[in-house]
Amino acid sequence: MYDPLGLSIGTTNFVAARVGFPPMTRRAVVTLLPGQPPQIGAPPGTGPAFAGFVERVGDPTPLVGADGIAHTPDQLLLDAIEALVVAVGAQPGVAQLSLALPAYWDNQRARAVRDGLRNHPRLATADGAPSLVSDAAAALAALGADPGLPGTGVVALCDFGGGGTTFTLADAAAGYEPIETRRYAEFSGNRIDALVLEHVLERLGAAEHADPTGTTAVGAVAQLREDCRLAKERLSAAEATDLPVVLPGQRTTLPLTRAELEALITAPLDGAVEALEEMLQRNNISGTQLTAVAAVGGVAATPLVARSLSSWLRVPVVNTAQPGLNAALGAALLSAQGAGGESATATAMAPASGLADPGDAGSTAMAPVGTPATGTAATTANPTGSADVGELAWSAEDGSAEPVPFTGDVPDDPYYGDLREPPSRIQPAIPAEPYEEPGRRLFQLPQLALGLGAVVAAIAVGGVAYTLSNASEHHNDAPPSSVTVPPPPSNPLPEPSKAEPPPPPPPSEAAAGAVRPCS
Repeated sequence: MYDPLGLSIGTTNFVAARVGFPPMTRRAVVTLLPGQPPQIGAPPGTGPAFAGFVERVGDPTPLVGADGIAHTPDQLLLDAIEALVVAVGAQPGVAQLSLALPAYWDNQRARAVRDGLRNHPRLATADGAPSLVSDAAAALAALGADPGLPGTGVVALCDFGGGGTTFTLADAAAGYEPIETRRYAEFSGNRIDALVLEHVLERLGAAEHADPTGTTAVGAVAQLREDCRLAKERLSAAEATDLPVVLPGQRTTLPLTRAELEALITAPLDGAVEALEEMLQRNNISGTQLTAVAAVGGVAATPLVARSLSSWLRVPVVNTAQPGLNAALGAALLSAQGAGGESATATAMAPASGLADPGDAGSTAMAPVGTPATGTAATTANPTGSADVGELAWSAEDGSAEPVPFTGDVPDDPYYGDLREPPSRIQPAIPAEPYEEPGRRLFQLPQLALGLGAVVAAIAVGGVAYTLSNASEHHNDAPPSSVTVPPPPSNPLPEPSKAEPPPPPPPSEAAAGAVRPCS
């Protein structure tokens, strides 16, 4: 039997959307009756009722009921899911359940839900646990199908819930891949309810009844707070409403207008929009890159929310008549698009959305998010992005088979020394010999020696020539008959570069060749 079913988990409300049936909203309260299955909402009964368990999912500290029995928040969440599946008319373990978890949840909470669903005797299916997706991915899927989202630029998803506001920036051109998710707790449905309650008590002059320690007024003030919440919801569609007030010694009806409500929430709403602007600036997203703002969550039904977003950011605001149903409708849409929605949507808005178990077979990387033109599915790449809420859940497993750099200590090794030192310190230190630049006198010594040698050579040549000249003049009393001695050179000091003159014949040969005249 093919029965797609989408569930969204909120701190205030649970919503179920079953294909072919109207959505169902129940308060996040679980009632445990003896011998009966758990019930969700606030049905009349004698069993203990538990609230506030959604915020404590992943915390091992149990909640103790009026009967003294302790229940962990994780188990109470599973009881609430089972009760809502039964309340909407589906069969646990048979319906194709896609569960939308808060986008700001961390790894511990998401893993606790996943493991609990796998081990639950009635919620686990033959294929394993139901699909998990973030409520941000589910809401974008619903808005992408109807009324449609831009296919380019950045879309800012603003989830105004009962416990706080969650902002998610998504890249429309990349199949609404997440950029960042941030939780802003200063603006919420619970905060608005408290402001309305305080305003009503001030008008009645009965502010003392707001003290929760007063035993006579605790129940009355709690009921008045619930009536203030209902009046706030009515003012989303009406300009004015009547608020019944029942307090000890006082019973009346007060008129409450939308103008009064807007005056109470303007300041905290402006703070939320400023937080969104800071988020855009931190991610370097300009006004031209932001193409739309999507408003979901129960508080988004207040008309002032859409007006403030539009006037502050100057972009179109995409919303629906019942923004509190968007996450559940999107989860049902993802479930209807086929099995394997857990892995399909795990990458749609990761790390701020989706849950995928890498160990599951058949995991894919498709994120069916509607496009504005056709409302059909769009695919996404691998998830990236960060959030301001610490480690996020959407990788499901912390380990990885990829190699990582070694960061441990290196043991001592006498052969290699201390390899932990930087290279500049491992290199052996080689001292450099001091270098003394020679003075000018050292460079001039070779030139001086060369000059002196040239002078000595010139003097020697000149001396030889002078000696030969004197010897020739002493023996020229009679001209020789056969030997002619050349005259001495005109330059007594020839250039060193010229060839030396041939040596004269020995004096003995000159004397032998001379003819003595007769007497």
